[in-house]
Amino acid sequence: MFFCKRECKPEDILIKTTGVRDQRGRYSITYEGGENVVVSITQLTKSDSGLYRCGLGGSNITFEIIVVDALQDGNTGLTNAQIPSVYTGTEGGDVEVRCPFSSYGTSMFFCKRECKPEDILIHTTGVRDQRGRYSIRYDGGGNVFVSITQLTKSDSGLYRCGLGGSNITFEIIVVDGWASTSTSMLLYAVLIPVIIVILSGLTLMIICIQRNTKPKGLQTRGNSDGTNMEVTFFNSLITLSVG
Repeated sequence: MFFCKRECKPEDILIKTTGVRDQRGRYSITYEGGENVVVSITQLTKSDSGLYRCGLGGSNITFEIIVVDALQDGNTGLTNAQIPSVYTGTEGGDVEVRCPFSSYGTSMFFCKRECKPEDILIHTTGVRDQRGRYSIRYDGGGNVFVSITQLTKSDSGLYRCGLGGSNITFEIIVVDGWASTSTSMLLYAVLIPVIIVILSGLTLMIICIQRNTKPKGLQTRGNSDGTNMEVTFFNSLITLSVG
């Protein structure tokens, strides 16, 4: 079994072992029987953010970890509703995000970061608009759809879509395209489960369930008040528990 970063090149290998458990510094891996492999990272830092894989035999699961700052008192100060959703797109591809609103308005907008004047991508009173690679449309039922085409790495970051006086914040992460690779690498680039953890001295633990079929991958996010986070993959079914 193994635990590695990025493309699992020799320099990316964190742990590779034929035993039932191993630890290398802050990284550990444990075989729990059946098809269960648990990998963990302690004392998280911002540099731990990135793509990882855990594997058993010839099978592996790809996931992404995003480490964000905690407040000085150790609490995140965020509710689940305030943690931005994360959407992943491949370089050169397109991404579309649905923003559901319970209220209505006469204008809608799409912007980056803090929505300062220089951050506004589109602001319109119509039902649809497009400015270069950016577009926005309203479906009449409270949903605003925003999209970016021909993604580049510089498109990664925080965005907001708004309707009237309401807005929704989300994050877009653009990863490398792998058009010339195998199907498993395509899944790795496109269908990536995302895990957000808060920097508060916690330990991240991930249980990877290996199956004969490849996992389809999905996105998760969460925060913590100093407890461990455990994510269990059941071949495209995910259960998130904190505590």
